[in-house]
Amino acid sequence: MARSFHVWSDRERHLVDVAIRMVNKSGSNADPDEMRGRGPNDDVDSIERSLRHLTGTENSPVRTFDLLILDYGGVCTLSHAEFLDHIGSDTSGDRPGSLAAIARAHAAGITVVVLSNEIDQSWITNSAVLSQVDHVLACADNGIFKPDRRAFQRAALVTGCAADRTLVVDDEIDNVRGAQAAGMTALLFDTANPEDSWESVDVALRGA
Repeated sequence: MARSFHVWSDRERHLVDVAIRMVNKSGSNADPDEMRGRGPNDDVDSIERSLRHLTGTENSPVRTFDLLILDYGGVCTLSHAEFLDHIGSDTSGDRPGSLAAIARAHAAGITVVVLSNEIDQSWITNSAVLSQVDHVLACADNGIFKPDRRAFQRAALVTGCAADRTLVVDDEIDNVRGAQAAGMTALLFDTANPEDSWESVDVALRGA
């Protein structure tokens, strides 16, 4: 069977380049020419395993995802119904656990994006959550709204991350299905049980 055409991703180029440098620096018996000869159709995970062997980190956890896409209202902040229930309280509207989840993703080297149908870029300066993520994408900017899979593909394009290494978290089932149609892993965030939902996100990011 013919192998499908595939363009090198930035991650693939980076892994091979670093592997070559490690070979040259460490005096390993691995052949740099062989490493350079890996075609773009080769399994990127096998390249990463080679790199981890060269750097002595083969026993460290393997990262499953490079990109985390979070919905804003309902995931990073309280849903509309929840917010109405909290009117008059001291809550900021940010969902407890959201900042910690973003920090853990960053600590693992994962890019974090907020993708929302309702958000406005001007909110960034007044939002603790939005000020911590790597990118804020407002679907109104180009008129392609979730659950259209192109909305999710836009996030992958902006970040340079592959769809199959992307985790999407949303509280709307249609948006979850849209992300899955784009080739991404997606989790439905349960606003009635946010603690367990954040735990599910952590488990997925750890690859457990």
